[in-house]
This record gives sequence, structure tokens and C-alpha cells, in this order.
Amino acid sequence: MLANDLEQVQNNSIAENIVKRNDTLQKDNDQLISLSVGIYHIVEELNYACIPLGIVIFLMQGFASAAIIFNSKLRRKRTFLLICMLCISWTIVAAGEICSAVGTLVRYSLFNNCVITQYNCFIEQTSLAVGLLLVIDTNLLTAVDRCLAIITPHWYRKQYKLWMVYMVIFFAILHVFISRLQRFFNVSDILLPFCTPLMDSSEGIVKEQQIISNILLIITILLYFLTIILVKVKLKNVKQDRILCCRAKEQLKSKLLNTLALNTASYATTLLFGYILTTIASSEKNIFESLKIARYALITFLNGIVTFLIFYFRIREFRFAMIQMLQKIPVLKNLKLVRIVPSEFSTAVS
Repeated sequence: MLANDLEQVQNNSIAENIVKRNDTLQKDNDQLISLSVGIYHIVEELNYACIPLGIVIFLMQGFASAAIIFNSKLRRKRTFLLICMLCISWTIVAAGEICSAVGTLVRYSLFNNCVITQYNCFIEQTSLAVGLLLVIDTNLLTAVDRCLAIITPHWYRKQYKLWMVYMVIFFAILHVFISRLQRFFNVSDILLPFCTPLMDSSEGIVKEQQIISNILLIITILLYFLTIILVKVKLKNVKQDRILCCRAKEQLKSKLLNTLALNTASYATTLLFGYILTTIASSEKNIFESLKIARYALITFLNGIVTFLIFYFRIREFRFAMIQMLQKIPVLKNLKLVRIVPSEFSTAVS
């Protein structure tokens, strides 16, 4: 009899613990859903804005990539190959941006919340994260390319082969692959109230990779800065002679250097603006107020359009390739071509 009573007490205790645990889990789940819904309503308008923005960037950069690839001359030129890689990177970013926004909207429409596992978030953010990292890597490669062209012009023209460019592009892709693999091995099945590129893996890995990306960007800016100074010094030595000065500008490809530096500077500026907003947002104690500030950090994606415009208006061959590509479209077949006058880019990217 006593044994039965003890067993009954134990069963009741276990049942009570299960009920308490279920109540706790239900409460946590309700809080997670509430947080998810709150975040969604804050960024809802941005999601709707990101889709058309992503489509515009995807079409612009995708078309630019195709224009270079299908241009028999430009695709054999080293610097244009890197410019093409940069355009492809922004195309991938745009695709990821669209997928992320659509995924968020679909989840909310189906489940009335945006709760997602970290593993699924990792998959959803892969395109966006890969593209952004490729943008940073390719900007660094273009900086190194220009640096070599200025410091060792003879070696650059005679010994720097096209296969070497393909090799460094391969290493950039390998870096991205290793980065994603590192995140993959630190992914868990925890539930997230919302999915962003900063939440698709463990916090430590994400911060570590952010630091590496920032270091690469700083190195890129420093390389451009030092190279531009070197060009200015060389031009200063011949500025008295107009003919020699013009010849030096052509040999040093100063306009191409400034164009690529301007592109990197614009990206760094928008990125810095995003970091400042994120820092300000992190000081807010209320998470919803914090998100209202941090959401505008998405301005970084506008650089996909800025990059295209910089290349289009400052690089004549790039513009010419775009027009040639447009001419292949039947409706635009009679599009008038602007005569291309040989410029410093003609030899700069050979």
C-alpha cells in the first residue's frame, strides 16, 4: 500500500514537472513569436522596398556582367575581368536580397510570424552573404591590380598573365567557401525571431568574420590611397611639360585608378554609415527602438546601383560594351552607338 502511494506521488510529481515545463516552453514560444511579429512590423516596409531595389540591381549588374563576358576584347583584359567579377558579386548580392525579403514576407503570410531555425536562416542568407564577401574580396583584388600596374608597370604588362587573374579570383571564391563552411559548422537548430546575415551562425564566428572583412576593406582603402599618392608624385615631376604630363597620365592610368578608388570609397562610406547606425542602435535598451534605427543600415545595398553608375559614366569601354549588348536586343537593334575614342582605359586593362 505504501509503495503504491509513493509511486502515485512520484507520478504526480513527474506530471507536475511536465506541465510546468510545457508552460515554460509555451511562454517562451509566445514571447519569441511576439518578438518576431514586432520586428516584422518594423522592417515590413523595408522588405517591400528591398524587392524592387534588388531587382533593379540584379538587372543592372547582371546585364553589365553579360556585356563584359560577351565582349571578346574586354573579357581578355585583366582589370575588366575583375570589374566583371565585381558586377557578378553585386548580382549575387541582389539575388540574396530578393530571396531574403521574399522569404520573410512568405513566412509571415503563412504563419503570422517570422520565426525560423538558424539552419534555415543560414541557407536563406547564403547568397547575400556570399555576394557581400565577394564584393569586399574583389575590391581588394582590383586595388592590388592597380598597385601592381603603377609600381611594376613592366612586369604588369609583360609577365602578369590572364591565368594569374583567374587564379586570384579562384582564391577569392575559396575564401568565401571557407567562410561559409566555417559558419555552417557553427549552425544550430535554435529558433530565431528573425533572419539576418548576422544571425545565421554563432555570434563569435559572425563577429570574427566581420573583423576580417573590415580589415580587408581597410587594406583596400590604404592600397588605393598610397597608389594615388604615388601617381600624384610622379605627375608632379612632369607637370611643367604638358605633353609629358598627358603621356604620364596615360601610362599611369590615373583616371582608371581614381574610378576604382571612387567605387571602393563609395562602398566604404555606405558601410561606415551602416556601422554608425548599428552602433547607435545598440545603445538603445528597447529592442524595437533599436531596430527602428538599425533598419536604415540597409542603405549599403544602394551601392550596387552606385557602382554601376560609376563604371558606366567614367569608363568609356564599359559604356560601349553595354550599348553593344543592348543592340543585340531586337527592339533596340537600331540604337545609335557613340563613337569610342581611344582612351587611357584601352591600354590600362590590356
